[in-house]
Amino acid sequence: MSSPPGTPPGHIPEDDSSYRFHQDGTACEWCEAYFPGSYHPVHIEDVYHDRYRVIRKLGYGSFSTVWLAFDMHSSCYRALKILTASADQQAGCSTELLLHSRLTGNNAYYRHIVSLIDSFNHSGPNGIHLCLVYEVMGPNVNTMLRLSPQCRIGEDWERRFPTQWTRRILRDALLGLQFLHGEGIVHGDFHLGNILFTTKLACPTPDHIEGLLQYPDVHNMLRRIDGKIDLWAPKYLLEPKSLYNYTSLDLDPLVKVSDLGGAYLQGTKPTAIVMPAYLRAPEVVLGDRLGIGVDIWSFGCLVFELLTSHPLFFVENLSGERYDELTNDEHLIQITETIQPLPTSFFKRWPRAHMYFGPNGERLGNDDLERSSDVEPAGELFGPEDALSELDEGGISNPGIDADSQSQVSLASSRRFDSIEKRFRAVKPADIDEREEEEVIGLMRLALHPDPAKRASAAQLLQQPWFQQ
Repeated sequence: MSSPPGTPPGHIPEDDSSYRFHQDGTACEWCEAYFPGSYHPVHIEDVYHDRYRVIRKLGYGSFSTVWLAFDMHSSCYRALKILTASADQQAGCSTELLLHSRLTGNNAYYRHIVSLIDSFNHSGPNGIHLCLVYEVMGPNVNTMLRLSPQCRIGEDWERRFPTQWTRRILRDALLGLQFLHGEGIVHGDFHLGNILFTTKLACPTPDHIEGLLQYPDVHNMLRRIDGKIDLWAPKYLLEPKSLYNYTSLDLDPLVKVSDLGGAYLQGTKPTAIVMPAYLRAPEVVLGDRLGIGVDIWSFGCLVFELLTSHPLFFVENLSGERYDELTNDEHLIQITETIQPLPTSFFKRWPRAHMYFGPNGERLGNDDLERSSDVEPAGELFGPEDALSELDEGGISNPGIDADSQSQVSLASSRRFDSIEKRFRAVKPADIDEREEEEVIGLMRLALHPDPAKRASAAQLLQQPWFQQ
């Protein structure tokens, strides 16, 4: 009789010599990520909290897996999100629970937020997992874009929503933001993956449940390299199967805003910055005080992206404890040239601004860039050196932009960037005429003002002509 396997370390294997499993390439969370403190092993037909019977896998992320479940108490379908057992993620979701408790269905715009139905803790081999129960939703915007044949505009990889779809998606999502902001909540992670299409599932009869049931493939069974039975991972892996076939353009709302895991109350500091780098407002990049304007900025970026299938800003994702200073510089340069110059107070917070811009705000050329790398900031535009690292009360320090970075001679690219007007006109859909073009550009400029105090609110954006059609 073989001895039981040893408890795996509480981290991802450092190299393939530490792998526990044969790798099978299933498009899902990594099998090696099942260890103490991480994912909970879930199997079809498992029952949680004595009421939620798992019948299908809907998705997964870095900190959770999401399942379609039949609620045996209410005789309806629910989405069951099972978080990893890590302490950091639990703390973030505790904040999500607190924020959801503030929301009320009395507001007409509440229906534009994915509703949290229930929550509980579940103990498993990898620890204690917070489980969140939501109303059932369809695929996110990115997945719908990939699956819908109506989004194909050329080669299979060339995809864009029809303009009328885009208008409805953006309007519904903006109504969701308006509701959150009215409750004093900053979403903090507003991107296409957190905008979900609504669904309409039939009454969960036994036959209907059977039709939704996902059976494991014998080829996806997990096998340990040492041949032993693993106690921390599931017996098989499942590729997510969205409810794409249950979505419809006839549903109202068409989409809802989801995931308050990165949200925080207006006037408080977020525990972490989790939004994608290319959607970050200048105040996020520079570590200034944050508010509901960060959601509006992200929304403005998504208007451009959804209508053109191109991102507005080309920014690498930031990772690690220190942000990449050059990536931040590139981002701020793009904002300055594509939208408009940053407010003077923001330039003062940008320690390396003098390497790229002259004292009057002019963009420096290649020769100027080489000379500026060892020149101190000059002129009123940038202010005294001590202002570069000073933070207002309530601000968030950015570990990637600091006074020490002034001594670095490595510089961001000297590439020039076209204005948002020129960019949009070059890649806009053919069905957008000059009048609508001006409406869209005006909408984006209201959402993308570099000064958050001058950025439009969700309510103001909803009153713009493009949303009145």
